[in-house]
Amino acid sequence: MLYSKVFFNKITVEELAEWAGTIPYEILTNINTRVPRVYLNSNK
Repeated sequence: MLYSKVFFNKITVEELAEWAGTIPYEILTNINTRVPRVYLNSNK
């Protein structure tokens, strides 16, 4: 059930925060540390 909701329907940040036991603000502000940066220009 969770798999089909996450991958085939839209999920809100509020729902994700509820599942994670946190608040939406923490989901949005902590994503930066979990997603690797990929630079397309070699000057960086």
